[in-house]
Amino acid sequence: MQRPPQVLANTLDLTHERCPMAFVRCKHALLKLQHGESLDVHFSDSSSVADILDWCRARPLQANVFNTNNEIHVVFSLTSNGAHGAAT
Repeated sequence: MQRPPQVLANTLDLTHERCPMAFVRCKHALLKLQHGESLDVHFSDSSSVADILDWCRARPLQANVFNTNNEIHVVFSLTSNGAHGAAT
């Protein structure tokens, strides 16, 4: 049984998710960010991180990646007015 991802104070725990669901859930959360907000996402699947970083390159999102033990933390920050629309 998969546990649902947790969002705690702008933190999204996707360590029990694999691609493509980690990518989908992260993207969904990022589309909700407002200007100046940030989101700390915890991954254990490196391919999900690569996919979401590629997706972010065409958007006003800054991403900082940190590796700790078996987790990858990515802190995303929305850097403009957030008008990234319904791009998928």
